[in-house]
Amino acid sequence: MALPRRATYEGPHQKLVLAFDVGTTFTGISYSILEPGKMPEIKGVTKFPGQEGSIDAAKIPSVMYYDKSGKLRAAGFKAMHEDVYEKALARKWEKVEWFKIHFRARNEARNIGKKVPPLPFGKTIIDVFADFLRYVFQCAASFIQDTHDNGAALWESLKRDIDFTFPHPNSWDGREQELMRKAVVIAGLVPDNTEGQARVSFVTEGEAGLHFAINKYLPSNALTNGNGLVIVDAGGGTIDISFYAKKLLTTPSQQDSGDTAAHPPQRKRGPMGRMRNKVKQVFQRHADTLDVNFGHTEDGISDDMSTTQVLEEVLASQCHFYGSIFVSIYARIFLEQYLAESAFLDDLEYMVQQFDKTTKIQFRNETESQYIRFGSTRDNDPKCNICFGQLKMKGSDVAGFFRPSVDAIVNAIVNQRKISPSPISHAVLVGGFAENDWLVNEAKAALEPAGIEVFRPKQPVNKSASDGAISFYLDHYVRSRVSRVTYGCFHDIPFDPSSPDHREREKRAFVSMGGERRIHDVFDIILPKDTQVSETTEFRKSYFKESKSKGDLQRASFSIWCYTGSVPNPKWRDVDAGMSRRHGLSQCWLMG
Repeated sequence: MALPRRATYEGPHQKLVLAFDVGTTFTGISYSILEPGKMPEIKGVTKFPGQEGSIDAAKIPSVMYYDKSGKLRAAGFKAMHEDVYEKALARKWEKVEWFKIHFRARNEARNIGKKVPPLPFGKTIIDVFADFLRYVFQCAASFIQDTHDNGAALWESLKRDIDFTFPHPNSWDGREQELMRKAVVIAGLVPDNTEGQARVSFVTEGEAGLHFAINKYLPSNALTNGNGLVIVDAGGGTIDISFYAKKLLTTPSQQDSGDTAAHPPQRKRGPMGRMRNKVKQVFQRHADTLDVNFGHTEDGISDDMSTTQVLEEVLASQCHFYGSIFVSIYARIFLEQYLAESAFLDDLEYMVQQFDKTTKIQFRNETESQYIRFGSTRDNDPKCNICFGQLKMKGSDVAGFFRPSVDAIVNAIVNQRKISPSPISHAVLVGGFAENDWLVNEAKAALEPAGIEVFRPKQPVNKSASDGAISFYLDHYVRSRVSRVTYGCFHDIPFDPSSPDHREREKRAFVSMGGERRIHDVFDIILPKDTQVSETTEFRKSYFKESKSKGDLQRASFSIWCYTGSVPNPKWRDVDAGMSRRHGLSQCWLMG
């Protein structure tokens, strides 16, 4: 797919954009300094406090230590130092890792709670996330000041008006984003006002991965001839899977969307008559066109029309809790059972750490034995295949730790391909977990015989989310997305005595102020699940409010709910009730 040339920045002054990919195991930081008249470049933070050696680090560990009072004592690479570990033991500091999993949606991953370390000392996930954001923000500030010419002066000119973008799992929506916004404010990154919130944006990890892949050269035959593409972002906690296709869009020239960081979007209002006594529900998720004009008059396209290539999400994105930490969890369970009668069971924690650092990363062949080095040459236990401080494992056992992740990827792609409106011809694997050769090779072995080419960009893919988030901010390649859940309102309707559903719920019937018999708790769908939605698409429903007081009618509020269950057309609050949650609030005021 041909990459469009990124537009030059046309803002009045320099501006900094920062992306924090706070991952379950590691965190990546990318940024771009926008300079008037110049094409923006995506850069990464590669030096961190406590980093050992001179080799650049792509990411920082998402690890922290708190003392008994709840004060942050160490984070990132510093939290991995041996002296910090010894201090933590002596002073009873609490280690915090995998904290991102505590953001998980309430209806997801119900069975993983016991496997994830708890939050420390009564702190909430917002508190922990804010502490870590404050730390990585300081890392970014130091890096920019240390590596750019006149860095201190540059930072001073940029720090008060920074835009932030955060990639997050595909399954997150308004609830998780609201928690993150609170953490961003508590961390001091933006003020708690409208202007501050306008500087914070979000992008799914799947879409960030797409932007990364486009910038890191997709295969030339991807997204051609109407074929679709699947992005697999394999990270520490989740595997996020998204489906895209390219579409040609012909629009009037004056409506061509050049809405990027270089050309800010102009919001358009519909006719005022359409807004009269209406409560509008607009499902909007930062969509824009891919600005590649290739129309010519001789092709039958008039001068006042232009043709644009756009990328569209063609299926609802998916999120599976089978990231790399679950390989470690399965390894721990296996080793705990395997060493149950061994004197080396006390070394389990260190063994798992070494497995994470070496064995898991290097694993590529299940026919070869795998080793965990944890001790000295004096450490031996033949019954448990421990010799000279090394534990020997069957490659097939290690493959078993990875297998659920591979199955999640393959099954999702195969099943969704059957219902995709566009043929899926390519799968692109990005994310830190995708650097494991065995995972990629197994996906290839399962998918390529079915006609799906599996591709991993040659460049390191462990910063795909943060780099892709900056590209999302700058480029906006995606035109529309597909709703993952059903949105609507609970309201009341006229009671129908001939309806079995109404008779079953007759206790909820009431007489309205207008004298009509009505029934409560009816779900009115505004936006159905699996609906393709662009930024400019509006979904409208009309509602009314009754009151004996004229003053009560000056303002009307309606809660927007989302339904995440499996009932095709949910109608009643008491059907699959646990799968509905409040998503937001719409308000309108009577003018005049």
